[in-house]
Amino acid sequence: MFKIFCAFVVTAVLCSCAGYAPTEQRIVAVNNEQNLIDYSYKACELLMLRSSRNITASDGILVASFVNTDKLEESSTFGRAVAEQYITGLTLQGCKVSEIKLRGSLLVKQNAGEFMLSRELKNIVSNYKAHVVLVGTYAKGVDNVYVTAKFVDPTDSSIIAAVDYKVKMTPDVRKMTEAQ
Repeated sequence: MFKIFCAFVVTAVLCSCAGYAPTEQRIVAVNNEQNLIDYSYKACELLMLRSSRNITASDGILVASFVNTDKLEESSTFGRAVAEQYITGLTLQGCKVSEIKLRGSLLVKQNAGEFMLSRELKNIVSNYKAHVVLVGTYAKGVDNVYVTAKFVDPTDSSIIAAVDYKVKMTPDVRKMTEAQ
């Protein structure tokens, strides 16, 4: 009788777990319809959720234009527009956001494949009293643009949250990703 009871308990526990799935923290198109703004807003939500630090409304967030992964000194209409959308998305969540218009070479420097905030940006961050810097890159593929956004701690350049997603290469997106 005890064996039957144990088997019943184990079966009940396994069955109750079968329906459980953790909340998926991915960015997916709603009804297969792409909307770059919705992707950006969802990415902001995920950055806030994934942050290893508690970011409060009084913490300053500095947002810079997203840059081309292959040419860190290069942005585009796409990179600037996505940064603007992140500013709106973070503001809608009650964050204190500041914007900087910088060339990519001032924002980050590549060192053995790692990205670090440049000394110049660290000085600017200090002036803005920012607790977090949002940096982003994008890579053009044939059918998609792959976007990465990161919250970086300006004191030590550590990544405190990151999100990746892809955007379908529509004619609008193709035009926006052309360097100017």
